Amino acid sequence: MEARTTNDSAMEYLQADHRRLDGLMGGCRTLVASGDLAGARAAFTEFRQGLLRHIKIEEGLLFPEFEAASGMGPDGGPTGVMRYEHAEIIRLLDVIRDLLDGAEPAPGEFESVRSSLVALLHEHNLKEERILYPMTDRLVPPPALSELCRKMRDFK
Repeated sequence: MEARTTNDSAMEYLQADHRRLDGLMGGCRTLVASGDLAGARAAFTEFRQGLLRHIKIEEGLLFPEFEAASGMGPDGGPTGVMRYEHAEIIRLLDVIRDLLDGAEPAPGEFESVRSSLVALLHEHNLKEERILYPMTDRLVPPPALSELCRKMRDFK
């Protein structure tokens, strides 16, 4: 399931997806805490797939539009920072996947890595929602923004 929005706004679409993903990770945490490892694996798989899709949308669609509209290249602007953080997010996703795919994780191990990931996502998402997304909505011309939002919604 993906985020649904009503108009052509990168902010609206991607912020809604952040909230959806936050809910999925919260559900995974609850399942781990209750001892339902099979349910936690399924919830985490959905979260991981959704977050990887979100990252691909940003790096493949949003960032190039932002860079073109702002004149800031991938190395000197906010998208460079976002790409760097995406790499760390993916690393933590892989650690959690490996924890859940093995035998039952040691007490506190899942929570420790999950907390690191959630903290990183919180700071990362704030930067995107306060800087990158609003700037994209302001700088990308309406016809191109409309097309960008269509591509984000249709992204597989």
